[in-house]
Amino acid sequence: MGKVTESIFDGKTHIIPMADVQHIEKFEKGYEVITKHTKWNDGYDRDCWENPITLDLEEGKEFLKAWCHYRHELDMKGGE
Repeated sequence: MGKVTESIFDGKTHIIPMADVQHIEKFEKGYEVITKHTKWNDGYDRDCWENPITLDLEEGKEFLKAWCHYRHELDMKGGE
């Protein structure tokens, strides 16, 4: 499999290795990035992610652009 142009998102508040990202959840005020290091907490009062990376709307949109570009390059190089 080939290498992608950029494999790390360097935003205004977070640096996120793209290979660690499992999925992204959108909320009214921003996004939560769930990585392989994020833990699921199925506690007594509520089910939630324990330590997601939280991004505001602006940074979240920039992350989504970078994520889509990363996945596109990864998928294209994997198909060669």
